[in-house]
Amino acid sequence: MSAVTHVAYLHQTHASIIDVTLTVLRSFLWGYLGLLVIDVTNQLVGMDEDRANKPFRPLVAGLITPRAAMRLSVIATFAFVLTAHVQGVLWCALAFVAATCTYNFTGADTHWVGKNLCNAWGYGCYFAAGGWLAHADIVKLGGADPANVAATVQAQVALHMVAIFATITVQDLRDVDGDLMTGRVTQNIAWGEWNARAAVVVGMVATTAVAHARIALPWARWVVHVMRWAGESARPATSTDVANGGWARGAFYGALWALVVWVSRDARAARGLPPTPGSTIRGVADVIKVADLHQQIKRAQYERDDFSFKLHILWLYLYIFTAVF
Repeated sequence: MSAVTHVAYLHQTHASIIDVTLTVLRSFLWGYLGLLVIDVTNQLVGMDEDRANKPFRPLVAGLITPRAAMRLSVIATFAFVLTAHVQGVLWCALAFVAATCTYNFTGADTHWVGKNLCNAWGYGCYFAAGGWLAHADIVKLGGADPANVAATVQAQVALHMVAIFATITVQDLRDVDGDLMTGRVTQNIAWGEWNARAAVVVGMVATTAVAHARIALPWARWVVHVMRWAGESARPATSTDVANGGWARGAFYGALWALVVWVSRDARAARGLPPTPGSTIRGVADVIKVADLHQQIKRAQYERDDFSFKLHILWLYLYIFTAVF
C-alpha cells in the first residue's frame, strides 16, 4: 500500500527510490509488529483448534510456553502502539488492537459474518497505515495535492475492506476439522464447501472485474465523499489511458486473472471424502489402511487449500495495483 501510493504520485513528487524504500520499511516495521500481536494472541486463545488444524504452530508444538507467549503479546502490543505513535498512525494501531480483541475475546470469530467483518476491519487498518505513512511522506516532498492523496488512500481502504469481506473465507476451507471441534460456523460449514468456494470465486471475479474496468476508484471516492471522509472525484480512465499500457498491462492483468482461475478451479474439485464400502473392511489391518487413506486425502486437501489461500493473498496484493492504476 505504501509503495503503490507513492508510485501513483511519482510524476508529481519526483520521489527517489530511497524515499519510497524508507516509507516501505517504516510500513514493514509497523506491519510486522501488528502481525506479531494478532498471531500470538490468536494462538493463545486457539490452542485446541491448532492441535487439530496446525500442530506445527509454536505453542502447540511446545516451542514456547503459554506464559512466555502472554509476555510476548503484551510486549509486542506496547511496542506496536509506541511505534505507531512515533510514526503518526496511532489511530490505525489502536483500531487494529480493537479488531484483534474483538476477534479473539468476544466470540465474534465463531460465526462467519463476525469473522469476515473482523478480518476486513483488521486488514483495513493495515491498508490505512501503509497509505497514511505514504501520504505523510508525499506531502513532505510536495508537488501533489494532499486532499487528492488522502482521497486515494481512503478509496483504497474502502475497496479492500469490501474485497476482504467477500473473499477471506478462502482461509477457512483448510480448517474444517478444528472449526467443527470448536463450534465455529464458517461459510464453509454453514453453506457447504462448494457454495463457499463459489462465493469466494464470485467475490474475486467481481472485485477484479471492477478494478480492471477502472470503475472502482471513482466509485469508492464518491462513497467516501458522501460519507464526508474527504476527497474529490477522480478522473475516470479514458480509452487512451488504457491503451498506453501496452503489453505490460496485458501481462499484468493476465497474471491477475490467472490467480482467480487457479483459486476457482478448486470449486469444481470440491467434494467430500469417498465413501468406504463396509464389505471391504474385513479386519484391523483394513481399518488402518482406510484410516491412513483418509488421512492422506485430508492432508492433500489441506495442502491444496493452503496453497490456494497463499495465491489469494498474492491476488489481493496485485489487486491493490489494479485499483490504483
